[in-house]
Amino acid sequence: MARNGSVDETVTVRRVMPALRAALPDGWSARWRPPENPGGRIDGQVDVTAPGGQALTFAAQAKATYRLPAPKTVGEALQAGSALGMPPLLLIDYANKAIRTECEAQGVSYADSTGWVALNAAGPPGLYVKTQGAPRSPVVRDGSINRLDGPGAGKVIRTLWELNDGSHLPRGVRELAAEAGVSPGTVSKVLPVLESFGAIERDGSGRILKRDRRLLLERWVQDYSFAKSNARVEWFLEPRGIDQVLRKIPSVPDANRLVMTGPLVARRRLNGRGTIPVVPLATLAYYTADIDGAAATLGLQKAPNRGAANIVLAEPRRSQDSALLPPANLEREAPLPQVLADLMTLGGRYPELADQLLDQLEQGNE
Repeated sequence: MARNGSVDETVTVRRVMPALRAALPDGWSARWRPPENPGGRIDGQVDVTAPGGQALTFAAQAKATYRLPAPKTVGEALQAGSALGMPPLLLIDYANKAIRTECEAQGVSYADSTGWVALNAAGPPGLYVKTQGAPRSPVVRDGSINRLDGPGAGKVIRTLWELNDGSHLPRGVRELAAEAGVSPGTVSKVLPVLESFGAIERDGSGRILKRDRRLLLERWVQDYSFAKSNARVEWFLEPRGIDQVLRKIPSVPDANRLVMTGPLVARRRLNGRGTIPVVPLATLAYYTADIDGAAATLGLQKAPNRGAANIVLAEPRRSQDSALLPPANLEREAPLPQVLADLMTLGGRYPELADQLLDQLEQGNE
């Protein structure tokens, strides 16, 4: 049942309606109307009017956050529209990938505050609009003072991401803390932030029942950044191209412990599935125990700016070493959730590459 008139929903409507209007063709307009029956199935109606005066009326539901799983959130909007004989429309602060996919599968139109808009109605007048919004969700102010940019939060999120739904859930706080290599107190600080974002679901005793991998990453990268959350990050240039760097990687001393992340890992994984990456390989990213030593061995030059760089090296915070800089005889590839978070925060088109890899992983049920 819709909670008509709530403050959160009212704010969502105010944020989303300008983006919806901006997506319409020239001469079209959109107007929000509160429900005629407060407390009923819908939060309101959106009238979309063509230049000639014909109007489409959508049964709208507004969601301030996406705390509910995508199927339930979208299903509620679909049921409300069907009950009233109107095309359904979901207004939401941010239409993440899961929400967009579910809406399109169920035939529910949607709009968010960043510009993701998909309107599809047979009419008359017929209308089909689809625009693209932000690759990342806007920061959610959930009232928590706990930020997720520290090593402990990263360990918890990576561990949650890698859990297998069938055999590893439900999970208690102490079990998760032991697996992540952090204190139960750290886990207890991180979980409420993830829960308020809808990335996990817990029972009354605090055990984790479900987790959404995409939402885990989306909430993490609201605070985490490859360039800002590591102890040190430097941008370099190899004038002869990245192939020269790849040839020299085997010569880097074990003490430097180069561990690849970001674009190269994504490319290898996608190529292994017979998929062409949507972004060409123009930058290599590595974690290392010694940026200066690794750069000297590889013969790198300091880039004049980030845009000119084709190599980026990062020294993780000391407490991250065991996860991001394993012993030399182990696989020199960062954990997959870390790779995805790094892609999502490297800038440029790399968030698209992260999205492509996530799609492939979901198709393969990994």
